[in-house]
Amino acid sequence: MRILQLTTSFPLYPGNIAGIFILELAKSLKKADVDVSVVAPHSPGTKKYEHLEGIEVRRLPYFFPTGRQKLCYGAGMPSNIKESNLAKLQLPLLGLAFLVYAFIHAKKYDVIHAHWNFAGLAAIIAGKLRGVPVVINIHHGKNNEKINKLDKFIIEQADSVVCNSSFNKNQILKYCAPKYCSVISPGVDCSVFIPKKNKDCVGIKNNSHIIFSVGRLIECKGFDYLLQAITTLKNRFRNFKLYLAGDGPEKHKLAKIAKEHNLEQNVSFLGNVPNNEIVSYFQCADVFVLPSIIDQEGNTEGLGVVLLEAMACGVPCIASNVGGIPDIVHNDYNGFLVEPKDVNAIAEKLELLLTDAGKRKEMGEQARLFVEKEYDWNIKAKQLKDLYTRLTKKD
Repeated sequence: MRILQLTTSFPLYPGNIAGIFILELAKSLKKADVDVSVVAPHSPGTKKYEHLEGIEVRRLPYFFPTGRQKLCYGAGMPSNIKESNLAKLQLPLLGLAFLVYAFIHAKKYDVIHAHWNFAGLAAIIAGKLRGVPVVINIHHGKNNEKINKLDKFIIEQADSVVCNSSFNKNQILKYCAPKYCSVISPGVDCSVFIPKKNKDCVGIKNNSHIIFSVGRLIECKGFDYLLQAITTLKNRFRNFKLYLAGDGPEKHKLAKIAKEHNLEQNVSFLGNVPNNEIVSYFQCADVFVLPSIIDQEGNTEGLGVVLLEAMACGVPCIASNVGGIPDIVHNDYNGFLVEPKDVNAIAEKLELLLTDAGKRKEMGEQARLFVEKEYDWNIKAKQLKDLYTRLTKKD
C-alpha cells in the first residue's frame, strides 16, 4: 500500500520540531508495512528531495527566488500571513504547487492523505480527477465558530475525515456532513519518551522542583497565565523553576511579563529545543503545564501532543479544560484540568503537586499506563492502516 501525504508543516532537518508528529506518523506507518511519501513546502536552505529518518520527502518550491518564501514555518502560516503581504501573495502559489504535484503523481498511490484543509483542497481536486481516495486530517481546534464554505466543501468531498480529538469531530459534525468521520489522534513513541528522572539538563539544580512547558509562543497557548500563576506561586513556594521551551510572536510579551514580576530567577526561556533533546526536559520535570486558552479568533488546543509526551515520561500534568485536552487529561487521575485563564487554580495545583511527592508519583504512573494503552504510535498506525484498507477495498 502506497500513501501520499500532503502537509504544510514538516521537519526541515533532523531534530526540527515543525510538524514532527507527521514524521512520526509516517515512520510508524512504515513499520506497519505502509509505504509513505511526504510532500511539504520548501524552505530556504533545505533540500528539495531527501530521505529523512527513512521517509521519502519532497519539498515543493512555491516562489522564486526561493529565499523569499515567507508563507510556511517560523511562527506558522496564520501568523506569517498576518505579518507579511508577501506571504499572502504566496498562499495560492503554494496551493497550485500542491495541486500540480498531486495531479501528476496521484496514480502512483492508493490514498492521498492531506493534513490541514489548505493541502486538502489540492488533494480533493487531484483525487477526484485521478480517481484516488482522499483522507483529510483536521488538527487545529476552533471553538464555536461556523466552518467557512471552502472548508465545508473540502470536508464533505473527502472520502474520509480524520480528527485528532473528539472535540474537533464534534465541531465538524455541527456544521458539515462528511462521508465518514473518525477520531485517530497523533501518538507518542513510548520507547523514546520513557520515565527517567534526569536532572542533568543544562542549568537545572538538583535541589529545585522543575516545572516544564513547551509550545509555540502564541496567544492560544496561554503562557502569560502560566507566568501569572508562577508569580502567585513564588509568594508561597520558593524552591522551583519553570523552563519554557518554544518560540513565536508572543516571546517579547512573555519576557516582559517575567521581568515586570521579577521572575528571572524562577523562569528560563529555552527557545526552540531540538526534538532529539526535548525528551530530557520532560524527564527532568516534576510537573508539566499546558495552560491553553481560546484566543480572540476562536483558536484553541486541537489535542495537545506535548501532554502525551509528558505523560509517557511519567510526568503529572496540569492543563486547561479546552479543546481536545480532556481526551488526554482525566481530572485527578492522570493529571489535573483547570478552567482556562484561572491563574489561582494553576498555582494551587502546582503547589499541591510540588509538595506531595506521593501524588506526583501516583499520577505520573497512571499517566504512563494510559499513554501506553491508548496513544502509542503503533496503535495509531494500525488504526490509520485499517482506514486506508477500507477506502481501497473494492466492492
